[in-house]
Amino acid sequence: MATPTFILPSAPTYTEGFVNGLNVYPNPTNFVANQVPFTRAATATRTNAAGLIEIVPYNIFQYSEQFNNAAWLVAEASITPNSTTAPNGTLTADTLIGNGVSGVPHRITPGTVQGISVISGTAYTVSCYVKKNTNDFFQIYFQAGQFTANAFANFDVNNGVLGTVGSAATATITNVGGGWYRCSVTSTANSTNLSGVSFSLITSTTATRNEPNALNTSVFLWGAQFVEGTGALPYQQTETRLNRPRVDFSLGGCPNLLLEPQRTNVVLYSADLSQSIWSKTNYVLSSTTPIQGINATRITKNSVDNDVFTGIDTRNVINTVGTYAAGTKTLTYLIRKGNTDKVGFLINNVLVGALTAVSCTFDFNTQTFANVSAGLTTGFESPSTDVYKISLTIADTGTATNKAIWIAPIDNFNSTVDGGYLDFAFAQFETGSYPTTYIPTTSATVTRNSDSFTFSNVFTNNLISSAGGTWFVDFRGNIARVRDAASQFWLGDTSSTNLNNAFTFRGQATSARMSINKVVGTTTTQLLTTAADTIKVAIKWNGTTADVFVNGVKVVAATSFTTTNMEFLYGFAADVPKYINSMALYNTPISDAECIQITT
Repeated sequence: MATPTFILPSAPTYTEGFVNGLNVYPNPTNFVANQVPFTRAATATRTNAAGLIEIVPYNIFQYSEQFNNAAWLVAEASITPNSTTAPNGTLTADTLIGNGVSGVPHRITPGTVQGISVISGTAYTVSCYVKKNTNDFFQIYFQAGQFTANAFANFDVNNGVLGTVGSAATATITNVGGGWYRCSVTSTANSTNLSGVSFSLITSTTATRNEPNALNTSVFLWGAQFVEGTGALPYQQTETRLNRPRVDFSLGGCPNLLLEPQRTNVVLYSADLSQSIWSKTNYVLSSTTPIQGINATRITKNSVDNDVFTGIDTRNVINTVGTYAAGTKTLTYLIRKGNTDKVGFLINNVLVGALTAVSCTFDFNTQTFANVSAGLTTGFESPSTDVYKISLTIADTGTATNKAIWIAPIDNFNSTVDGGYLDFAFAQFETGSYPTTYIPTTSATVTRNSDSFTFSNVFTNNLISSAGGTWFVDFRGNIARVRDAASQFWLGDTSSTNLNNAFTFRGQATSARMSINKVVGTTTTQLLTTAADTIKVAIKWNGTTADVFVNGVKVVAATSFTTTNMEFLYGFAADVPKYINSMALYNTPISDAECIQITT
């Protein structure tokens, strides 16, 4: 079997944690800088291996292994970078050294450039790997103002024991070997604002918060992390933080690289029904167990105004999303079945032909929709028992004010009922013909930028050659739907979407799945429209012609194609493909038998 010159390995070889940094996958072969150049410049969510929805990157700190970076502020101390071996075996751990000035704390804090913002009532956990050098004791404390003054903890990093822990905090210290300890502190924010945390040299396990001292001793630091939640998550390395790929497990089994277009969630406080933006008249809210890792709220109807849920006098849980311009939109709810047979949904003040509102019901028992308004397209996923991700898509043809989304637990007569309840995790309303991953919001709308996958110098680095080459891609989630026509994924001789000579996978606004195309000069020829949800594709060319193999079958033979020096492997606007399981380049056109083998 021919050996690929570049491989983005099949996902089972991927292990998140210390060794991968910002790499999409660890690469065993000739991939320049061992890193897929990936850009998003925004946080996003993914489904992790445990089936939980989490933020990517969930580490809020920037430059988590580079304390000498300008993103960190050092006070009465200095940093010696890359001075000892880190827990992952690399020479990337730094030394924090006190300057010996008396009567002041000796510490390092994230600078304001990091823009760390916390939300009142939300728990956060800060952790850092620490090793004794010439000082035995270390302190982590949250910034006062956004947290109480008792949100701190002391650590003995010589003996691996906890010291004093402030009354507003919990803390742990974990031995990770080689004299290293992972020290973590958890506390709950008491206001919504920019915030920070400090790592300090202290003199004992009973030191006061932000202790002034005269230390000129030191400890080793590595792997700082700031996450939302009540526990330290597996460590995630960051640099500028946001440009981190999403390795997603939502399809089950092996993880995949997830790529999506830019979307904006206009539902304010998308997961917080306690806010006044949500009208809950005649509903009681109570806490319940999380849904896919997201804090959930139980909504329970009282005895007042029980009637068909679309009626004016019937009380629903409503969020007004305001004025929202014309265009196809998709509403998504993540909910869990309660004690009613159905749930009702309505979007009002939309303009679909003569309609001013669209609605439908969903039967939990039969997992079917009914009473679906004209102009409304429905869909659902059920990631676990009694949990449903409901999607409603409308072709909204005009601008209307005070658009609102409604939800209500209902009975078999489509009426709200005394004591009827369901559990709510989040709502999302976005412009687009299909739902994308969850975009959390609070007091303002939030935009998730598109995922971009870019790699240059393919020909220069001999990943393909003058003899031609072979491009293999294993896609998952190539589902039938109207796609964003602007989305492209290509290997070609320019980095521009105004392609010159290239092979492309494109979204087609009028076709169900991706199309495979060749571009020669300014002429695009569609070679194939794919027909399966999971596809393995090999495209090989020899400087004169090209062949295409899909799922073990040669589907295109000897189509003319002369360019060999294609330098750019690019994807933009994402979603084409949505998931990449594996990808490889061979610097020669491999045999038909081998193409059939790798695509079967």
